Parts: sequence; structure tokens; C-alpha cells
Amino acid sequence: MSTGTLRGATTALNPQGQAFPVGGVAIKLTANAPGLAPMTTYSNESGQYELQDIPAGPYTLEATIEGFKPVKREITITAGQTLTEDIRIQFLEIRQKVEVRETAPIVSTQGTNPATQTLQTKQLLTIPVVQQELKQELPVTPGVVQLQSGKLFIKGVPESESMLLLDSAQAVDPVTGTYSIDVPIDAIQSVEVYKAPFGAQYGGFVGGMTSVELKAPPSQWSLTMHDLNPSIRGKEGDLVGFARATPRISFGFPVLKDKVNFSESFLYELRKPDVRGLAWPNDSKKTQGYNSISHFQFLLSQRNVASLTVNLFPRRYQWADLNVLIPRPATADMGQKGYSIEGSDTYQFRSGGILHTLFAYTNMDGYAHGHGPEDMLLTPTGIGGNYFNTLSRNSHQEEGQSIFNLPAKRWSGTHEMMFGTDIIHRDFTGASQSHPVLILRNDGTAAERTDFSAPGNLSASDTTAAVFGQDHWIFTNRLAATLGLRYFGTTDGNAVNFAPRLGMVYALDQSARTVLQGGIGMFYDRTPLLAPSFADNPTRIITPLDLSGTPMGPPVPYLNQCSRIVGGSPQILPDCSDLGSTPRNLTWRIQLTHRFSRKVTAKFSTLYSHTTRLFIINPVTGPAGKGTLLLSNLGSSRYHEYEFTLDYRAGENANFSVSYVRSKGQGDLNTTDNIFVPLEIPVIRPDVYANLPSDFPNRLSGFGLFKMPLGFMLSPSVDLHSGFPYSNVDVLQNYVGKANSQRYPIFFSLNWRLYRDFPLPFHFHPGHKFRFGIYSIDTTGRQNPTAVYNNITSPMFGQFAGLGKRINGIVIEFAD
Repeated sequence: MSTGTLRGATTALNPQGQAFPVGGVAIKLTANAPGLAPMTTYSNESGQYELQDIPAGPYTLEATIEGFKPVKREITITAGQTLTEDIRIQFLEIRQKVEVRETAPIVSTQGTNPATQTLQTKQLLTIPVVQQELKQELPVTPGVVQLQSGKLFIKGVPESESMLLLDSAQAVDPVTGTYSIDVPIDAIQSVEVYKAPFGAQYGGFVGGMTSVELKAPPSQWSLTMHDLNPSIRGKEGDLVGFARATPRISFGFPVLKDKVNFSESFLYELRKPDVRGLAWPNDSKKTQGYNSISHFQFLLSQRNVASLTVNLFPRRYQWADLNVLIPRPATADMGQKGYSIEGSDTYQFRSGGILHTLFAYTNMDGYAHGHGPEDMLLTPTGIGGNYFNTLSRNSHQEEGQSIFNLPAKRWSGTHEMMFGTDIIHRDFTGASQSHPVLILRNDGTAAERTDFSAPGNLSASDTTAAVFGQDHWIFTNRLAATLGLRYFGTTDGNAVNFAPRLGMVYALDQSARTVLQGGIGMFYDRTPLLAPSFADNPTRIITPLDLSGTPMGPPVPYLNQCSRIVGGSPQILPDCSDLGSTPRNLTWRIQLTHRFSRKVTAKFSTLYSHTTRLFIINPVTGPAGKGTLLLSNLGSSRYHEYEFTLDYRAGENANFSVSYVRSKGQGDLNTTDNIFVPLEIPVIRPDVYANLPSDFPNRLSGFGLFKMPLGFMLSPSVDLHSGFPYSNVDVLQNYVGKANSQRYPIFFSLNWRLYRDFPLPFHFHPGHKFRFGIYSIDTTGRQNPTAVYNNITSPMFGQFAGLGKRINGIVIEFAD
């Protein structure tokens, strides 16, 4: 049995010296080992509180409530046992009677590096989204947006420039860096999203970071089942098959009592979302696959815990980019199959130091292809023919990490120091083959033809090494700072990069009702493997055509070449295997948090992010009819935001969070991500610096959970933001006016989920229940468009199409 239970009572003394229960006290349990998210609960009206299924080990217990002095204690959870920890809190009025050295450091409970959003298991399972998957849940976070293509942007930049951690190990596509490795949400304990993670242990990205903590395997039999009811699709009064089937099952049990526990979470996914504006039966996409997380936990001793996790994640996306302007024959199929294995070990020394080590291995195969050999046709009213590119990749990643947390030291305050190292190797092999692309005029004549050279064999590898150290220095009860330094070197980029980090927290009053937090730091990204393999892609050969289809001149081949800046000017490299450059980012953030009461908290923050040395691709036409498709490190982007968030927390079943974000994001548009991910684009325009695809100047979003009459629970969410940016183009697909200066209509979506839990006469463990309910996505039927006729020569220029629709469904689940 590898978990334990914590319970107790919160009380205070009245003026007569008699104890009375205090409800609503926030009980926060923070693990001293890395990789475990904090656990929080509240004492009830009788002052009682309880936390179950806590992984064994040392923790910091903190109890806070308005009007009382914070309490902080060091405790140890023992596997298979229940620890009773009663807490006596004191009124602030008697604070002056306590010596300063005895007061708990308020700032240690706040931290210098707060997550922008933390989602616990219950929120992940109840937030109303189209797909109950990790990537679909993240956009409830302020500063995280999802485009119509499904691509995530965090802090203004795409997910390929951000990082996803799964129990502290990197869990992104080794080649593209995208969040392609999914996790069944039933296996997740918590998700923390950071726009500015200033901890020195974090690196390999210039955007934001998402940290996923898996649930510890249970110490007794457990079983949950979700989404048991498939959705049936009907057309013209007839049933035509399944529209959706996404059953999920999660179970766990002890393999060896008090020694080894096991859990399994499995998701099968079949989705056929339809696209309004297309005729049946060619109006739907298809996604099919499964996710499996198998998790072993080994209790080696009271001081030593190890784990082993195996993740399987095959997926197939048919007609992946289908929309009103791209019919099925012109779409592409994509897919992946792969697995990852992670092993970790945490050991606590008698001195109090903690050593955490992990090893992770990922194998991923990916592919994309069209539906035939016909030329791809780009017309003013949409796309015809067949998608032009066929791609295959086989990639691997190995990661080894070791972090040592020293026991707290006292010297001019308290020092909590940490040191570590992280080594990652990535490699891939693949092939890319393309057939011709024709750009057509409005009358159907060809204006330009793009041919391609022989298929290209792609390959690249990169090894990165990082060494880091950090000191969390608590100066006084109200002031603390985190100082960190990270060395980061890569074989495909700069061998030596130093990333200093600084975070500060200051409580403006003794009760910590108002807290100021801030930080600044340098970040270095991993080199995208698309860059060192760029020269091996097929050469594009462009021929302009007159009205009769006759070439207007000789074909112009655009050779794929790489360059880097030397002495302020680009220098062409003999190959792309050693780019000698690493994307770099500077981010600062300031946040002011004020607690109006134990239920209501408001925060205001501002963040600025500037990324340079991004790899961009630009077509350059030279003399004598020769051209170059040049990859360089001249790209950059900027993102600035102001965020206001109001949180209401009256208990586990009465809470909501609403946020307003004012932001501006601009940058170079021809990054390797925009050119190749998820599909290679047929026309590469000259690069411009413009509004980013994620630039939403205004966004209001929120979600919550409320207990309703008759035992029902209501979970609503809302998203209101400026329209998606887009560009007008001419007959040759070149920008007309400023790129991304046009906008879709304002986006609005109101969603909700209503359910009730019913106790079962049978169960695997206490608390097992049957859940029944209904949900609605886009309840108002806003009909947000997903496509626009943006070619100025189109007779439908400026019209929006592919209107969204309301989605309703039923909830049938067996839950804890």
C-alpha cells in the first residue's frame, strides 16, 4: 500500500479559552519531492477535514483562513496508515504576543512561481468540452487559445515552442515538439499551466509549460467508467452509424500488499464530426485510436518510492483538414503510433535531502498523405485535386534527469536549495515526396505551377544537456526570492547558453491578504528537428504561366539551403546539420493578488515575452533565374498581456473562475511550425512580421461548478474573444494588404454540463456511484464560422462559411 490518509480538525479558542470548530480553513498539502502537485481541501462546518490517497512521503502542511494566523507544519504520510493532525489556529489580534521566529513564513505558502491555472481531477471530468481530452481542457486557462485547426498557442506562441511534462518527463513529439502524446484524463491527478515557469529545472521551450501529474495507483480495488453511451448519427430521418464513441475505463488494485500497486486508464476514441456546408455523406472527418496508461508504483521503503509508466497513443485522422473550402479528395490523412516508457525513483535521506531521478524513452511513427496522384488545385473559391505531399517519420527520444533537493539551511533566513541535470537525445528518419501544385485563376486557367524534385530522405539528431541550480531564499516572514541559473547546450544549436532566473514574492500585510509576485528569466528552446533536416526536402520548381497556360519564362528551382548570422549578415551553410543557433526568449511577469475573503480572491498580472533566433523559411529569387528557399534564424515574436482573474471558492462544489485578458501578439509568420506542422503548406509566401494566428486582443473566459437543488451539479463554461485573424490573398496566393489584419466575427461559446450522482447498491470501494446527466456545447447556437473566402478574385470574397452548431449529449458514467 503506497498511499495514506490525512485527517484532522481545525479549532480556535474563544476569549474564555474554550475551543470551537472553525470551518472553511484551506488545508494545503505540498510534497517535498518534485513532480507532485499540491493537494487542497477545506474544513467543513464541524472543522473536520480529510485528504485520501496521498502518496507516501514528507509533506508541508499549511492551514490558512482570513482573520487567523497561517499555520505551517512538516509531516510525513506513511503508506497504509491514517495520520491525524489537529490544527489550532490563532486570531490575528494576538499575533504580537508571538515571537517573530515562531511565525510561519507566509511567503513560502505563496511561492514565487505561481501556475496560471491548476486543474484537478474533478474539474477535468466536469468541464464541458467537445472532447474530454487534455488538449481540449487547456484553453480554459487565460492566455491559452486553440485555433480552428486544433493547434494550441500558449503565451502567444504555438505548442511546438512550449513544453508538456508528464510526471516531470518531456512528453512532446520528438520532431515537431507538438502536444501529440495524449493522456486519458482519468489517469490525471492535476494539470498545471505556466506562462512563465521561472524554476531553474525547466527548459527546452520559449513558450509556456504544461505539467501533468498522474494519479498514484490505488491501494485498494478501484473502477471507474466514463462516456459509456455512443452518439448515433442521423441523416434525412435515417440512422447512418456512430457519430462518436469514446468509452473510458480506469481501474487499479494492489499487486503485492504494501509493496506494489497498479493502475490502468484506457480510452477508445471514434469521432466523426460533420462539417456544415458540405453534402452528406462526404461531410465528416474521422478520428480513430486509443490511449493506454499503465502505471506501477513500488514502495521500496518508507524513504524510497519508485514508479514505472507505459503510455500507448496510436491515432488516425482521416480527412484531417476537411472544411467547406477543402472537400474530401483534397484533404490529407494523418496518423501516428507510438509508445513511451518512464521510470522514476525518489529517495529521502535521513538528513532530509531528497534525490529524484527519472529515465524516459519515446518511440513515435508519424505519417501524412493525400487521397490520390492528381495535381493539387488552389482556386479562388477553395482547393481541389489531391493533397500534394506524402510524409513518413520514425522518431525516438531518450531522457535522463536527476534532481537533488537539499534540506533547508538557515543563514540570514532560510535557504531551500536544489541542483540537477537533464540530458536528452532525439533523432528521426523519414521521407518526403510531393506531386505538382497548380494555382488557378477565377476562369479556371492556370497562373502558376509548382513541381518538385525527387523524393527526399530526411534525418536529423540532436543531443541537449542541462545543468541547473536554484536557491529559494526566505528572507523574512513576508519576503522571499528564488534565484536560479541553468546551463543549456545543444549539438544542433549553441553549445553554451546560460539562462538566469529570478522570482520574488512579498506579502504587503501581515495576514498576506495582498501579495506581490514577479519574476524574470531567460529560456532556450530545443532545436526543432525540422530545421537540421530542411535541406533534404524536395526542391520546389516554380513556373509562372500566362492566360493560355504557356510558361512566361524558364522554371525557377528554389534550392533548400540554411544560413546563420555571422558578423551581422547571413552566411550560407554547406548543410543544415549544425545550425549554430538556439531560439531564445526573455519573459517577465508581475502579479498582484488580493484576498477579499476566504471565498473571493482577485489577481491582476502583466506579462511580456520576446523570442528571438526563431527559424524561419523565406523564398529568395536570385540572378540568372535561380532561387533559394532559405532557412535562417532571423525570426522573432513578441507577446504582451494584461490579465484580471476573479476566483470564488466556497468549497469543493461551489466555485468559479472568470478571467479577462487583453493581449497583443506579433511575429514572423514563416516559422518551421507554420510551414510544416501539422501539414506542409503548398505555397510558401515571402515572410512578413505581422499579427500572430493566436492574436486575440480581447478575451473573456470562465468556468465553474455549482451544487443545485435535488443533488444536481452544474458545470458551466464560457468563452468570448476577438475573431480569429486571417489574411486576404490575390490570385497567386500572395498577401493583399497587411497579413492577418482581417478578422472573423467575434467568437462566443456558452457550454454547460448538468449531472447527478446516484449511490450504487454494489461497489468496489466506498463512494462508488452512478452518474447521469446531460451536456450542451455552444448552447446559444452562435454558429461561429470556421472558413472564409479570402481570395480577392473570388465571387464570394469576404463571405464566411462552415458555421458551427450546437452539440447536445447524455452523460452516463460510473465514478468515484
